[in-house]
Amino acid sequence: MMPEKLTLAEFNSLQAKAEEPLSDDGAILFDKVRHLAGLVGRVNKLAADAESLLEQARVKALEQVQPVESSQKLLALDREVILDAPVSKENLALNRLERMSKHFSDKIVAGQSLLKAIHNERGWSQEG
Repeated sequence: MMPEKLTLAEFNSLQAKAEEPLSDDGAILFDKVRHLAGLVGRVNKLAADAESLLEQARVKALEQVQPVESSQKLLALDREVILDAPVSKENLALNRLERMSKHFSDKIVAGQSLLKAIHNERGWSQEG
């Protein structure tokens, strides 16, 4: 199975969902947390695919560097720059997806904490 490339449209859609605030309405918040869990799965799948694409691009970059290395001595830093430049887009996509996954995961934790607070608040108000 070929790795799936993240489209700009999907990235923008995910970004918009990341910026949506959490609700303080328990039912809406519960659905939002469930939806965020699905988004984490999707983003992690895209990140795994981005990592695969990054590795494929690195192999191609290495193939281009090897003839240069054999004809001249490269410093480690020169070699690193030569290898990183052609894969900068793939590296950026992976980094953004990893940060987005962390953001969604943090939002899930915040949502779960808020759900617990809402539940406890309702429990206390019924006792009093």
